[in-house]
Amino acid sequence: MATASTLRVLTSTTTLLLLLAFRTAIAQQSLSPSIVERVREAVVTLRVFDDTGAEIAQGSGFILRDGRVATSSHVLAGANWVEVYNLEDQVLGTAPFVEVISHRMDLAILPRLADVKNGLDVSRSLPEVGQFVWVIGSPEGLSGSVSDGLVSAIRDVEGRQLIQLTAPVSPGSSGGPVLDQEGVVVGLVASTLPSGQNLNFAVPASQLAVLIYSPSGELAFPDAPPRTKAKGANVSDTDSETATAFLALLSNAGNLLPNRTIRGELDAYDVNYNGRFLDAFRLDGLRGDRLTINVWSDVFDTYLAIYAVVGDKAGEWTKENDDGGYGSDSRLLVTLPDDGTYVIIVGAAGYRLGAYAIEVTRRRSQ
Repeated sequence: MATASTLRVLTSTTTLLLLLAFRTAIAQQSLSPSIVERVREAVVTLRVFDDTGAEIAQGSGFILRDGRVATSSHVLAGANWVEVYNLEDQVLGTAPFVEVISHRMDLAILPRLADVKNGLDVSRSLPEVGQFVWVIGSPEGLSGSVSDGLVSAIRDVEGRQLIQLTAPVSPGSSGGPVLDQEGVVVGLVASTLPSGQNLNFAVPASQLAVLIYSPSGELAFPDAPPRTKAKGANVSDTDSETATAFLALLSNAGNLLPNRTIRGELDAYDVNYNGRFLDAFRLDGLRGDRLTINVWSDVFDTYLAIYAVVGDKAGEWTKENDDGGYGSDSRLLVTLPDDGTYVIIVGAAGYRLGAYAIEVTRRRSQ
């Protein structure tokens, strides 16, 4: 039988082992100063200006390996241009447009900055629940602020996968990176729940990894009014935006045969134009051909358009239908104006993606 003194020794030993284990866990979660400094140099502050030149928002972002800047799309709402600042509050560049954007995932990529020294790696996998993570951003404009915490959960919120964090964030942190101990981005700060304590959420970086390899263009900022020249920015107009997206669609277009049903799927790898994902099909036609084009989906509200192709550009002739009263289905009845190649575009009128079917019926002119 154990004596009281033996029990005291065992208790003291157990307590000491627990303290050592706790200290080891803390030490394992500590961050290398060199990693912190390297990451802080790649984190930027975004200042958002409207078409009157007024600053309307501020947020965070970070430099990717290719020199572009990743952030949350909601940070850019209403922008006419965005100024990018480093840790020392020096302007790194001005973005007059966004290259890739997904409203559904709340992600955006701004054009490449000149003379960037380093960028951050982006993880393609989800962090584990209980994993130590840290956040760098510009809460309330305080650039380079570091906080840490744990991954509380991976949640499905209104059809979106989000990472729940205990790391403190504040307004201005949105778009900033959530990192593992090696300084690899595992998420982007998305939102906080004011009614709770440390109930913060991030978009998984694996979703950003998809957008990094998506076709890029000169796209309008979300909820932006018609653009005007501002502060010397080289602002692209709607025609050049459309042309850039059209070229990407043209390069990915498949052939469409009349009187056959083709099944396809819209996903995050498809061409993204102004927040709308699109598929494209080529069709050769003759002057006077009468086409009935139907597209339908059980998943999303469909958008349908047809363009004449002149060389590698969209011609002046185009027709479109955005759900024209057919529920989730779209239909076009058109007569082709000339012999040549046409491109038929299928898109999601909203931001849900998934399977669809398209069918073209052609009647030759007499």
